[in-house]
Amino acid sequence: MLMFVLFILVMNFEITGIFWHEILGIFILGLFLLHQILNFKWIKTITKNIANKKLPIKTKIMYILNVIILISIIITVISGILISQYLFIELRSYNTIFWTTIHNVFAYLSLGLITIHILLHIPFIKTAIIKLKTQKLSILTVILSLLGLVAMAYNNFIKPIEIAKTIENTDDTSSKTTTITDDTTTNTTIKDTTSSDPTLDEYLGSLTCGGCSNRCALNNIRCDRGDAYVETATTAYNDIYS
Repeated sequence: MLMFVLFILVMNFEITGIFWHEILGIFILGLFLLHQILNFKWIKTITKNIANKKLPIKTKIMYILNVIILISIIITVISGILISQYLFIELRSYNTIFWTTIHNVFAYLSLGLITIHILLHIPFIKTAIIKLKTQKLSILTVILSLLGLVAMAYNNFIKPIEIAKTIENTDDTSSKTTTITDDTTTNTTIKDTTSSDPTLDEYLGSLTCGGCSNRCALNNIRCDRGDAYVETATTAYNDIYS
């Protein structure tokens, strides 16, 4: 449960920032490896009997799920190292766009798999809660997890849409067109030249990146998370002023 809460927390950059995102990512990997070590006897026993037909289906599913989660988290951490901005900057890959995509995909996959893992262990969790009499703490953990999920959904899905709308509105207000008719051509739309057009750098400088809490100007982004925003804004600029 702790790892689940940390996983949600680490996926909210506005809460952790990039530096603590990297530290907590490594910490989560350590927690998961510790979890496997503490359950080594169970893993060893199931590994020997995985092909046994008498072994319950649920146990086999849990075993396979553990293996997939381990692989997924390792890939998430390795890809995170290859796009690191603080802890492993010397290992940073030049192909950050590719590794960022891999990192994001396996991070969400890991979160989904951990959620399934928790759901399969609900009976055990209920028993532990009763024994430890920590129902209030459990409820608080669930509330914090839900709040984290809402924040994560906002940062990764709703906010990019809002930023895209902002860019679109900026395009609408910064470009005015008039239609003129020529005897030898069809109606053509031309830009209003009553004011000088901004350069691409000036246009990007008027917009900010929504990739993290730093809110860098798009003409001075400091990490690869802003690449998609720069690309979108550049396309919009070319459509308006080219």
